[in-house]
Amino acid sequence: ARYPNDALYWDQWAPPMIDAPDAWGITIGSPSVVVAVIDMGVRPASGDLTANMWTNPAECSGDPNMDDDNNGYLNDCNGWDFAGNDNDPTGVNPHGTEIAGIIGAEAGDDPNVPQEGIAGLNWDVRIMNLKIGGLLGPNLAYAAAAIEYAAKNGAHVINASWGFGCGNPAPSCRTTCHRTM
Repeated sequence: ARYPNDALYWDQWAPPMIDAPDAWGITIGSPSVVVAVIDMGVRPASGDLTANMWTNPAECSGDPNMDDDNNGYLNDCNGWDFAGNDNDPTGVNPHGTEIAGIIGAEAGDDPNVPQEGIAGLNWDVRIMNLKIGGLLGPNLAYAAAAIEYAAKNGAHVINASWGFGCGNPAPSCRTTCHRTM
């Protein structure tokens, strides 16, 4: 077993519950694995996520006035915002950032840095940030394009952990409303 030294690790419910330390004894992930988080956007400056965010090298080092990788998305260096149709997938709804942290928050942090302190299931991974909604939740009208983008741009895994409540039904699909406690 392998345990992180992160200050908030023992406050997390998922890693200890699924025996993550046993898995971390075998591997802590790989930077060659890309996980697309299709959600309401990720705040990549969230300490533990900064080093594990995916970037599109052709766009990051290319001409800012061209679609350097010819994928149909101009300057998609850090992913894409399908809801806003722009290259800034930074989240305002915390859900995407929380999901990205569970998947790939960097472990072994400086305990004196307040925004750090958790350990993701993969300590070394690349999170592809694809935004399909905002404060009100995901919009399924953008989901298909985000899934296609992820597949064409190297994602090995796609996370699509969306939920819909009675106040925000998913477009073009039926939802069953229920009260949650």
